[in-house]
Amino acid sequence: MNTHRFRWITPASCLCLTVFLASIGLGWLLPAEYGNENGPIEWLQVVVLGVAALVSISALFQTGLSPSPPPVICLDQHPLAAKHRP
Repeated sequence: MNTHRFRWITPASCLCLTVFLASIGLGWLLPAEYGNENGPIEWLQVVVLGVAALVSISALFQTGLSPSPPPVICLDQHPLAAKHRP
């Protein structure tokens, strides 16, 4: 249950806003070479994506849900699709 007065003000949203504002400030201070291919910024993106993948996988196992894909809905078998066939 969300106990915060405003639903969008959570610790996670405050952290994201802080990182965003810090990245704007660091963008002016860091040298341009940091943005090159295989530079520190790109490797930081790899680390963030890896951590996000690990958190997602651990959440999947903690909830006990199966990773099976959702059922596919075939539109040809829908009752309304038969009315519109030529």
